[in-house]
Amino acid sequence: MILDSFITWDFLGQYMGVVIVTMILVQFVKELPWIKKIPTKYLTAIIAFITLLSAQIGAHKFSWDGELYLIFLNSILVTMTATGGWDFANKKVQVDNSTNNSPILQPDVTRQKDM
Repeated sequence: MILDSFITWDFLGQYMGVVIVTMILVQFVKELPWIKKIPTKYLTAIIAFITLLSAQIGAHKFSWDGELYLIFLNSILVTMTATGGWDFANKKVQVDNSTNNSPILQPDVTRQKDM
């Protein structure tokens, strides 16, 4: 296997290609001081829009007649996938240590006695 091109315009022309590149770019830039103030889902939408627009221009498929609106709609789909994937992979779990969390064993009241 020759590794001479990791990301191509064809890769960016595919749905998962845009999602992967968007997630990578967001993770790379979201800690920059002037970007840190932007909520992550909006930053993801901006990066998704720019990535989709770049993919269309790079593949020489861009035209001004309605293309920007479709890119905007597709960037919302990419944003939902990218942020949903992140939320799924990094679930926040809260542990309540203020009460006794030991299980309470109670008799099975639904089971009937043998006759």
